[in-house]
Amino acid sequence: KWLGVEINAKTAPKLPQGNIAIVPNATEGSENSQPLNIEEVVKDFGGDKNMVLRIICEFIDTINAQVTKMRDAIDKGEFDTVRKEAHSIKGGSANINAMDLSRVASELEQAALSEASLCSDLLSRLSIETERLNVYITGLKKTRDQI
Repeated sequence: KWLGVEINAKTAPKLPQGNIAIVPNATEGSENSQPLNIEEVVKDFGGDKNMVLRIICEFIDTINAQVTKMRDAIDKGEFDTVRKEAHSIKGGSANINAMDLSRVASELEQAALSEASLCSDLLSRLSIETERLNVYITGLKKTRDQI
């Protein structure tokens, strides 16, 4: 819904079956691009750089708590919890234009519906994307004038 596409269990694409190698940085452009377009985000938020940095830092803290919750849920076989948390991250990350993070969260959301065996690997990828965003934002906080 946040990405302009309504996806539900009936219309969602099916994930491939069998053993799949999950490469941690396999998201599109993740190794060679910024995790978000900070200039666009600042523009979307009315030009307030400090507010944007504060919101993204709070969002990262929230994601870290959600990752812990999802790890526990995976261990307990509570995949509906994983789906709900991944859905939340997907929407929030799309709102700040962190599309690599949003894509991984979307994959995790779908896996929680139909291919639970992939959830742990996808959660690891989500953690990597979150840390990549955190490192990027930490660097921006040190050089605010460059935004």
